[in-house]
Amino acid sequence: MIRVLIAATVIFTLTQTGQTQGAPVDYSQVYQDVRGGAVRITAKLVPGADEQKLGQDTAELVQFLKSFSDSLSQQQFQPIRVIDFWQSWYERFNAVHNSFLEMVGRRGQEGNPVYNSIGIVVDRDGLIVSSNASILCSTSVMGLEVYDANQTVYDATVTAVDTITNIALVKAFGARFDRVISITPAVELPPAGTPIFSIQHCYTPKQMTPVPGTIGNSGFNGYGYQLNVLRAYHEEYFQALMSVYHDSEGAPIFDLQGNLLGLLALDYRLAPYPGVAFAVPDWMVADVATDLILYGKRERGGLGLEFDWQTLKVTGVEKGGAAERAGIEVGDIIESFNGVPINSGIHLFYQVLKTRPNQHVQIRVRRQQEARQIVISMDNTVSNSGI
Repeated sequence: MIRVLIAATVIFTLTQTGQTQGAPVDYSQVYQDVRGGAVRITAKLVPGADEQKLGQDTAELVQFLKSFSDSLSQQQFQPIRVIDFWQSWYERFNAVHNSFLEMVGRRGQEGNPVYNSIGIVVDRDGLIVSSNASILCSTSVMGLEVYDANQTVYDATVTAVDTITNIALVKAFGARFDRVISITPAVELPPAGTPIFSIQHCYTPKQMTPVPGTIGNSGFNGYGYQLNVLRAYHEEYFQALMSVYHDSEGAPIFDLQGNLLGLLALDYRLAPYPGVAFAVPDWMVADVATDLILYGKRERGGLGLEFDWQTLKVTGVEKGGAAERAGIEVGDIIESFNGVPINSGIHLFYQVLKTRPNQHVQIRVRRQQEARQIVISMDNTVSNSGI
């Protein structure tokens, strides 16, 4: 069974290399302008994983997702802290991914398995951002190296990480990079069909090349992908219709003017079809990376309430929490959050994740057929109960 799982995973990975259709686009000059801002990150892995360990890790992940799915289908799901859910998912996925990598990963100069990914330079003195935190921070990693466009190598380490978005901040020691990629969002996400390109390891980790593509739809729904378990923070991912090559997680995606649009997500293989990748949008990269640089973590606000997953009715209010201070009561039905209409529990979770401590947000609730606008000052931490 495990051999079948491994074979299927390898075949699925290889199918990501299909060609994107469309008229030829000249991006050669803009590629030359930005290529120096993309670097290879090599994680040197500790050898020793075997099929039995991979099987155990896979079984735990499958059981975790099955239990969560069953509770949803039976309408027995009780709201949990979204931070707790993502931490659990992160740990289990990380274990499976690392076991697999140790078995089939590339080999470094010493013969040990290595895993290559891509990051972008955000500071000339060695700061790099990658959307590959679950691998870079793994206990299976015994060291990191960063290679610039000239193949100069630097020892590196992860200095901060956000497990919700899988974004990591990496420091390359002694580096002085020539090119920096701005993470300040410069443009709105272009409409579907707009030509774009990414910088990937197409043929060998030692050489990065541009890969053309087009913008797809925003979020998971564009291809009818309805796995709600994974949508909480990924609703804002956008689809990039392009080939995706091995060793290219974290690859930057640009428009034809050289503006960063996003980073290829580690879980791009969640896409239901070959040639469809998911990308972390530029605003999310900027939002998280800025906090990692300034504070060492992404700070998020909390409401201090529990609610029914299906009806959005408040079922509990944490004593002394933000919701209680603002006057929210048990029985209130949440209709909008900070001007955004709320249509599901996952959607509300996602909107709360975007807030910061002490941020003032406006919530519209319905109380006994009467709509009320309530202003809330978010807590410093996510609630211990619901959100």
